[in-house]
Amino acid sequence: PQWRWRVLPTTIEYSPDAGRTWIPVRINAGNSITAGASPAPQVCWMVLLQGLVLLATDGTNFTRMPFPERVDLVHVTAIDARRATVTAADGRTFETTDNGRNWRNP
Repeated sequence: PQWRWRVLPTTIEYSPDAGRTWIPVRINAGNSITAGASPAPQVCWMVLLQGLVLLATDGTNFTRMPFPERVDLVHVTAIDARRATVTAADGRTFETTDNGRNWRNP
């Protein structure tokens, strides 16, 4: 794919040209990124410690999404910009179908 993402210790970078050049993305999360998923070229979900979820839908701007608990998140899978499932360190899963505005524990 032309559009790629990578996570470095202190930042996220994207490449619009299949990895020839990398552009850093500013995030003000304050925690380590633990997992990410990119179900479409400009859509990227990132999860962090203490219940932080970040979502980009335009390829460059991450928005902090509300999350119901301050638990360490360790995994994310996403179908698109609207639907994702995150897994907490304690094994519980949470799902959203509205771009991360609301979460439910199935």
